[in-house]
Amino acid sequence: MKIPFLLFIATLGLRANPELFLENFADPATRPAALSTLTPGTRNYFFHTALDHQLNSREKEYLETISAWKASAEDKQNSVSAEGLSTLENRRILFAYEQNPKAALAELTETLGVDFIATKPDSAATNKALPTSLNPAVIDPAAFQNAAERANPRAPHLTYSDRLLYESLGNLDNFTESRIRWFVENFDRQDHPHYTDLITKALALEPPVATEKINFGLLTLTQLDELKKETPYLLSNEEFNIDYLKKLTPAHPAVLVRHPASHAAFLSACKDYVLTLPPSQNSLKAHVLYHHLRLQEILGNHSLNDLLAYLALPRQHHPLISHTEKSKFIVGSGGNFTAATQCPEIHVDSPLIESYLYQFLKESDTANKPFIPHIQEERLAELHARARLLAGADPSRWASALTLEDYKALREETRISFAPSAPSLFAADEDISLPLDLKNTPEFLVRIYELEGAEEDSPSIDLDGLVPHMTRTISFEQAPLVLHREIIALPELEGAGQWIVEFVSNQISARALVRKGNITPHITRTATGQTIRLFDEKSQPVPHFTLELGSETYIAEEGVLTVPDAANQPATSGTLTAGKLSTRISLGSRSESLVLETSFLLDREQLLADLQTTLHLRTRLTNHGQPVPLDRLKSPVLILKATLLGGITTERVIADPLQLATNGIPILVPADLLSLTLTLSGSVTSASSGETETLTASETFKLNGARKRSASPPRFSHPPPTAISCTCAVAMASYSRTDLSTWSFSTNSTKSPSPPAFAPMPPA
Repeated sequence: MKIPFLLFIATLGLRANPELFLENFADPATRPAALSTLTPGTRNYFFHTALDHQLNSREKEYLETISAWKASAEDKQNSVSAEGLSTLENRRILFAYEQNPKAALAELTETLGVDFIATKPDSAATNKALPTSLNPAVIDPAAFQNAAERANPRAPHLTYSDRLLYESLGNLDNFTESRIRWFVENFDRQDHPHYTDLITKALALEPPVATEKINFGLLTLTQLDELKKETPYLLSNEEFNIDYLKKLTPAHPAVLVRHPASHAAFLSACKDYVLTLPPSQNSLKAHVLYHHLRLQEILGNHSLNDLLAYLALPRQHHPLISHTEKSKFIVGSGGNFTAATQCPEIHVDSPLIESYLYQFLKESDTANKPFIPHIQEERLAELHARARLLAGADPSRWASALTLEDYKALREETRISFAPSAPSLFAADEDISLPLDLKNTPEFLVRIYELEGAEEDSPSIDLDGLVPHMTRTISFEQAPLVLHREIIALPELEGAGQWIVEFVSNQISARALVRKGNITPHITRTATGQTIRLFDEKSQPVPHFTLELGSETYIAEEGVLTVPDAANQPATSGTLTAGKLSTRISLGSRSESLVLETSFLLDREQLLADLQTTLHLRTRLTNHGQPVPLDRLKSPVLILKATLLGGITTERVIADPLQLATNGIPILVPADLLSLTLTLSGSVTSASSGETETLTASETFKLNGARKRSASPPRFSHPPPTAISCTCAVAMASYSRTDLSTWSFSTNSTKSPSPPAFAPMPPA
């Protein structure tokens, strides 16, 4: 009864401290003592005793121990585990290779169940049947195209490459209807010489391809001309016409805002196009013609034909134009075509029409004839009489067309209005003259108020209590009924600045806000703030200017002003001042917005199982897109997370000292890798808020997707040769604890991960 108890105590000691046993076993000096602690007849006794004989080349004793182990394992009464037996046998075969390679290979072949049934062919006979040259037709692109045709005869183009799709469009005449429709929706090479032919064929189908599926805006003006020539009904498509007008826009659309002459030239080209459109586009015609007339009046041009074309468009309700009884295409109210012409909607057009009519009706007693079909009869007679009276015609001839009250009001009316041709922009060194239309202004007072401070955008500011800087009086001798245009010179307005000019006569006044010179700020971001440069109306840099930003004041140095980022929600709106000119300015956010940008450079061909590869990092720290020093990133950490077959995930953390500027970071690639996620993180302290935040950048590499999708069984029922375990306790000495803990394992599956290769077999 004592012996089993002692054996039980020995077994408990081995199980309680297996690492101490393995360390003693690994050292030849302490190995006998370690073996003496094992219980004879147990699995551990057989395994380690046989391993000891094998390590000391005691072949006879090894075979005797293995034989006894096998006998015990086959004993049905008291069977001993055979775990590790195959490992020792594999080692024996490999150790025996040096003494007898042929026998070792034969035994290894038998163990693995490999059959070498292949026979060496008759090379002479085989060579006669082998081709001696490559047939170019086999690898010709046409061969692959024919293969695609055979594989999918109804739609082979679905598998074509972009280059082949481009080339195949040259065979457009042989396209089927379905292929034409597919190419219109999916082919995006509008630069193809046959692309317009494709669209033409698509629009000729029954039913035609919907125009909503065609992006006309990506075509050139020449291509659009070809389309409207081959497919005239496109002229009835509003989207097509809008895209066409956009192509007429100057290369720099900003000139349309500041230069009426350039805008007028653009609208003149638009007018020539819309006049060719069918009646279904009457609303677009009205929009273009109205703004064409408006800009031509600013330039002092009045075209009778263009006015008549505008008046001829059918309307249902209008205070001046005759109503159209029957018309399918009535001009709609408004009509937003700003995207095509850079002009606003039409709200009220009567003032422009009356202004144009005055220019023509004032000329003669018969000047009304061209307008009889278009203007309401009573309104035309009244307008004609007013125009002739204002032009100085005989009142006895024209006064009867007006009521007594209307004629009296017209005679006594005092009018001061700015001519449409009055300029809106002046250079700082330009002489100022304003054209005014005057009536009944025998004594004409000019008052000039010089403004200082912020830029004004309207002349309707309160002038009560202000004393004008300059005042003068002008006399005119025209009769009270005559409307006359005068050019008022303003030599008092010298140099850059802004003034309110007020014209007064008979208790009627008109004001103009005159601004000479102009300043335009240009804002750019830097790593620490925002810089401002100022340019005048001639696009020349302004060297000296100041910025008032809330309670802060900044002064430009050599034409550049820098506003730093700041904390506590600093002001972002202020006033820029250069001499007598000033303008409001709005900056972007003055708080830091730090972003960690990282490119993970990893050669996929070097991702080999259980081998080392090199990861290269290209890291940049930015603030609002501008680079800042990378040393602001503290405690950088690189996390490598790998997903393996079977739902296993491994993770490795590389921290201090992680050098982001190094040439490369060596990493060990796990076996059965499906994806590798790389995450770089670090902390940074914001210079504006003083708070610390964590920034991250991540990228995932996916590979071996075919292995994940295919669950095909292995070729052999036993493990492949690479899985042969050559485990021995001595191998423990070649691994440090760091190496063994490089990757940490976790899994959601019920299958436990295999131990690392060459790791010692732990005691059972």
